[in-house]
Amino acid sequence: MKKLLTLMMVFILSLSLVACGGEEITLQSQTVNGLTFDVPSDFGEFEDFQSQFKVAKNADSTASIAVSGRIDAEGITADSWDEELYSAIVLGSFAESQLLEFSNTDTVAGAPAIFAHYTGKNAKDIEVEGYNYYVYYDDGTYQSIAFTFFKDGNSSLEQNITAILNSIK
Repeated sequence: MKKLLTLMMVFILSLSLVACGGEEITLQSQTVNGLTFDVPSDFGEFEDFQSQFKVAKNADSTASIAVSGRIDAEGITADSWDEELYSAIVLGSFAESQLLEFSNTDTVAGAPAIFAHYTGKNAKDIEVEGYNYYVYYDDGTYQSIAFTFFKDGNSSLEQNITAILNSIK
């Protein structure tokens, strides 16, 4: 009887551990450099990076979100971009890059934007997937927001990317 009771207790305990599966990830609205969007709760605070960006990473550094401040667009507009130009300028730093989606007719917060979804290998030869917006404002500035994660790394960013992209305002 004691063995059966012990076995049942072990089974119940293992079920409770499996059910918890660690900390539940939720999405929390944040405003970074004037853009508001949802961020997974396992991401740290946004920190200054170089002079124009704020970057946050998840707990295991397999995913990041980078948001620039407003930058002089030097006369370039969203409709100036095409797939070839985007691939040459932005994806040039990735090995084996592939542009999966591209649009120069999107809008973010009512402003014209380009959108790109890509894969490639970073400098450490790790396959990454990314989603970028470049938002162009009436005052002649633009702003970028980039969501990048290790491909098939099972990050909260990867799992929630559709909801996060849809939350940008």
